[in-house]
Amino acid sequence: MASSKPVVATKHGGACEMIADNETGILIPFDDANQSAGKILELICNKEKINAMGRLAKVRIDTLFSLEMFKKSILSIFKKTLEDK
Repeated sequence: MASSKPVVATKHGGACEMIADNETGILIPFDDANQSAGKILELICNKEKINAMGRLAKVRIDTLFSLEMFKKSILSIFKKTLEDK
């Protein structure tokens, strides 16, 4: 995503938070190979969709998952923890 590429990942764990399904990548079921293959093939056959998803993926990563956002989140947790004591 940071390289302006859409991501294909299974619908499980952190991928569900990072990837906006059908916007910045594709979330595929981990237990249905036929459906997964179909979704991947559909993406491979559409260069415009790949490029559009890649652009949105880069924006999403830079906005929501940058080092700066990570630092802000950690500091917020520390501040809240200290306020609660």
